[in-house]
Amino acid sequence: MKKHAIPSLIAALFALSLASCNISGETPSGSGSFSMSQGENNLRFKLNSEGTSYEVSAGKYKLEGDIVIPSTYKGLPVRGVADRGFNNSLITSISLPDSIVWIGESAFEHCHSLAEVRLSSSLATISEKAFYECRSLKKADVPSSVRIIGQSAFEGCKDLSSLKLSEGLTFISAYAFRGCSSLLSLTIPDDMTRIGSFAFDNCTSLKSVSLPSELYQINAGAFARCTSLESFEVRAHSIKNLSVKEGVLFDEEGTTLISFPSGKGSVYVPDGTLFIGNGAYARADMEVIRIPSSVLAIGEYAFYECDSLKTVNFGSTVSLIQNSAFENCSALEVISLPSSIRTISKNAFLQCESLLTVSFPDAPLTIGDYALSKCTSLSNVTMGKSISSIGYNAFSNDSSLVSITYLGTMEDWESVTKGGYWYDKGTLRTVSCTDGDISLNSTN
Repeated sequence: MKKHAIPSLIAALFALSLASCNISGETPSGSGSFSMSQGENNLRFKLNSEGTSYEVSAGKYKLEGDIVIPSTYKGLPVRGVADRGFNNSLITSISLPDSIVWIGESAFEHCHSLAEVRLSSSLATISEKAFYECRSLKKADVPSSVRIIGQSAFEGCKDLSSLKLSEGLTFISAYAFRGCSSLLSLTIPDDMTRIGSFAFDNCTSLKSVSLPSELYQINAGAFARCTSLESFEVRAHSIKNLSVKEGVLFDEEGTTLISFPSGKGSVYVPDGTLFIGNGAYARADMEVIRIPSSVLAIGEYAFYECDSLKTVNFGSTVSLIQNSAFENCSALEVISLPSSIRTISKNAFLQCESLLTVSFPDAPLTIGDYALSKCTSLSNVTMGKSISSIGYNAFSNDSSLVSITYLGTMEDWESVTKGGYWYDKGTLRTVSCTDGDISLNSTN
């Protein structure tokens, strides 16, 4: 028994010696040094695969109070904050040394007590959800080294009242500052090229927005629900991509409406507008909108989730309604489309749950996939005889739609191109044509 016990004892002592070296219990790196180790103040440092720098995190500890990150660890620079490195911690302030180049995804997410951040002057990227719902954060000075602010990076920072964006920043991603309800003013730097969808959505205290005229892309709903914003300001430059009319943001020619300020008061489309841009009125508060006869097309998400909108008066020139233009307009009751309409794109009126009546003109019209799907109150649909095609699932899940009135013959109806599952087979039974009724079944 004794000669078997001695090797077992040696093996146990060897395993214990390894555990004492690797404090974090992490797997050693291939270079022979351990990939992670514990530093002062319960910070954890991970060596990169090249063995040239570290990233920092809180590890298994739930840190609190004021935290200062060192610029070096074991003689090597600390270059980054790890993904989810400090999320859900109780820290009140964080100071990042100038060695830090990136902040990882969700690095400080849900740090609800974090009130102060000192960002590195070498910082290049603030990743997705880096400061998501840091509800006590009051100020953010983004240094000139930063090129990209990631998706939802500061979303839900409801106490953020001061935001400084420096020259050098080129891209603000979708939802980056959504719900920053204390933010008062915003100056977009001259180097900016693109602002993502709903980037400043629901910044309800925002009163002033200054944009460079060179900015060439503002995505859907970038300033939706900014209910204190009455007008935009555009700073003139040699390159002009933006302009302002009546406080409304347009393209350089003043023909494409990019964004209507939510705090302007009455909501309208200015006469002379040719195109209503993507997300231009997304989530706006209105009951009625008149589309003037100058308008040729309505962009994607143009009136997305306008949940008070009951009536749309289309002008006589609209030919195109793009994807999701009126999606989730839950109060919309009646749609009467002009004879100029040619395309109703995918999801155009998806989930308009109060919609009762739709009248399509006698025109060579294409109805896109899911265009009127999930309109659960829809019970009255009239189609002109010249309709060209009905897309996949165009009227699916319309649980109140029992019949459709078609202003052509049964033979005309059969020539209409229909996508698979274009109607709700559990509900829709009949297409009433001028010369009789067509009974729908699983084969139609």
